[in-house]
Amino acid sequence: MESITKTTVTLKNESGNSAMPIQKMSQSKKGDDFSKKSIDGVIAMANHGRHHGRSTRYKKQINYDLVNSIFDETDFQYVLNPYGVSDTVGNAPSRLRDFNIIVNKLNTLKGEEIKRPFSFRVVAVNSDAINSRLDKKKEALLAAFQEEAALKLGTKEPELDPLGNPLPPQSMADIAKYYDESYADIREEMANKLLNYLMEKEKMSLKFNLGFEHANITAEEVYYVGITNGEPGCRVVNPLNFYWDKNPDLYTIEDSQWAMEERFMSVSQIIDEYGDFLTEDEVAKLDRGDLGGNRQNMDMQPGFIFEGREVSAYLKADKSSMYNNGTNTHISVINTVWKSMRKVGFLSFMDESQELQMTIVSEDFVVPKEATYNKEDRSYNWEGNNLEWRWINEVWKGTKIGNDLYVDYGPLPNQCRSLENPYECKLPYVGRVYNSLNSETTSLVDLMKPHQYLYNIVWFRLEAELAKAKGKAAIMDLAMLPKSHGMNLEKWMYYLDNVGVMYINSAEEGREGDPNSTSKFNQFREIDRSLSSNVGNYIVILNKLEEMVG
Repeated sequence: MESITKTTVTLKNESGNSAMPIQKMSQSKKGDDFSKKSIDGVIAMANHGRHHGRSTRYKKQINYDLVNSIFDETDFQYVLNPYGVSDTVGNAPSRLRDFNIIVNKLNTLKGEEIKRPFSFRVVAVNSDAINSRLDKKKEALLAAFQEEAALKLGTKEPELDPLGNPLPPQSMADIAKYYDESYADIREEMANKLLNYLMEKEKMSLKFNLGFEHANITAEEVYYVGITNGEPGCRVVNPLNFYWDKNPDLYTIEDSQWAMEERFMSVSQIIDEYGDFLTEDEVAKLDRGDLGGNRQNMDMQPGFIFEGREVSAYLKADKSSMYNNGTNTHISVINTVWKSMRKVGFLSFMDESQELQMTIVSEDFVVPKEATYNKEDRSYNWEGNNLEWRWINEVWKGTKIGNDLYVDYGPLPNQCRSLENPYECKLPYVGRVYNSLNSETTSLVDLMKPHQYLYNIVWFRLEAELAKAKGKAAIMDLAMLPKSHGMNLEKWMYYLDNVGVMYINSAEEGREGDPNSTSKFNQFREIDRSLSSNVGNYIVILNKLEEMVG
């Protein structure tokens, strides 16, 4: 056999640290070449297979197949062929099949999840909004107190209902509860209305339910939240084709350093989503199919290291079909996002009211010549102003279509930042990895998988018992077969099955040409081959397994 030389992915740049180009550089120097190298760097790191607790794509695919009653018989060779003789002595009387006890449990959970209420309320958490709410609450409480005092002192008449009965004043407890739980300023009201509209428009209940299903199968739940063709939207991300920079203590995807998603899209889908970034020549290449880029052409050749394993290992295991998702009509579209660095200045100054204010300026801000530099706090000072230069995180994005087409790259619009912490920045991919505390992720299907496998094995044994259950059988010496009367074994079996008579000749010559070989056996015996007591034991085991899975 011809040997396969293993190849590895080079993960070094000019600095020798990683596949990514240096991110700490001026915005003016981050041109097309920087973006393309960064996109390729993210792809290289994703294919390198650093899991840090994530289960492999191979294992995830097994879980998805198992939910759909698809399994690999090679995983059961220790049961089907324990002595390695099935190829020479024939097949077993029973067949290993999947009797799915997982899917009903998952469907029950999905039904329970989609029925649960999903209530939310937008609340502003910045200091200005909180102070404004407290001031309004204080004013309302003070007004209620004054009104209650005036009513008791008789300096104010109580308000009357339509029947002329006096209305009780609003209690201060009700006012406090309203401002603590229900009050919303104009910004919060507008955000709540927009979110409720988008919840219906994007069918978020169904998307959350699909993400919940992915979480049960793979212990990963991922969504992409961003702007597509000028419209905000959210879509569920397939964990099979998603990679991110997880460290051992990171469980939230949006806080990672980079993320990559691969999708296989038709030409029409690519034009719908990226048409604004494509030239006429690039659209023509898409139409002719000149870009390539299906999974098989890209990285599933023997010798390539994929997820830390040499690809031939997958091919030998006959699992290659799980990874060749691309076809001639679907092109690989790889979306990448990563955190770069941006230089900004924190400028402090006194406003007209002589109150200290702070704003953020870009690296293009020109420091006055008369400014002095303070080495201790690394700041510039002039006329009561103070400027500190800092490097903060900035999310960049980029898309690679096929093998060599780069589009839609640059800083991500609408950076998701904290008002209180300008250094904090989130990726547009949000989600969570579950059950990976100092170990590999373990999903609900992973926990049920051993029970499902054992359930199938027990059914296999039970079917073998049923196959052997053929009622009672007689033992007779073939030397007594009345061949002298023209009866062979086939005719004898015919009369036995249809007439119910067993013809014998006790004086029949046994072996041809040997008169001394007549049968000496005249004692007929029977063997009971009906259902054995093992069948009941197997049914008890099956019921116990169903109970454990439930």
